[in-house]
Amino acid sequence: MLRFLQGGVEVIGTRTLYLSGQAAFADGKVLHPWADVVRLNWYLRADQLEDFLTGVQPAFKQRLDEGGCRAPGVLLGVASLAFPEMLCEFEATAVR
Repeated sequence: MLRFLQGGVEVIGTRTLYLSGQAAFADGKVLHPWADVVRLNWYLRADQLEDFLTGVQPAFKQRLDEGGCRAPGVLLGVASLAFPEMLCEFEATAVR
């Protein structure tokens, strides 16, 4: 049973999950480990890009590497996101 998907669609026949905004969990377990991610786009507030690239990105890359994620994607600087206090949002596609 899928409990949530914010801006996501799961296509059952092909086992493809399109996800934006949150991670996918069912019965308390992650549905798609990082290794299943085939596309990962990042939207960051433009005023946070330098801090992200120098501070956060190395640790985030390490976490992706540890999870076996080799997904291509786009890092896009934007003026703002849905809420003023948001710093970033991720959009992913996972295939199993």
